[in-house]
Amino acid sequence: MVSRSALADGIANRADVLGVEQLKPGMKGYGLTVFEGTKPEKFDVEIIDVLYNFRPRQELILVKTKHPRLEVAKVVAGMSGSPIYINGKMIGAYAYGWTFGTEPVAGVTPIRS
Repeated sequence: MVSRSALADGIANRADVLGVEQLKPGMKGYGLTVFEGTKPEKFDVEIIDVLYNFRPRQELILVKTKHPRLEVAKVVAGMSGSPIYINGKMIGAYAYGWTFGTEPVAGVTPIRS
């Protein structure tokens, strides 16, 4: 049986997630989303930076995304909630896209601050 401990603030100590304090600009990883049908596809991500207090007591991870569909569309409605991974560890979920941007940049809500 695997034992996991949760802290009073609701944050579990898990080895399969990275907090924002561990992220550095230039780190590369991937996300998973469904562009068509039901099969998840990988798209590349690169950390731009972390915006602290993007919202009160909430950080935002800025990433550049790369995938043939994102090169054209920049963002795709419906990608919210897509998991994002760096070094095989989850950092959060795709949450924001800017429609009028010239580059495919997205905001990721951290899984752990």
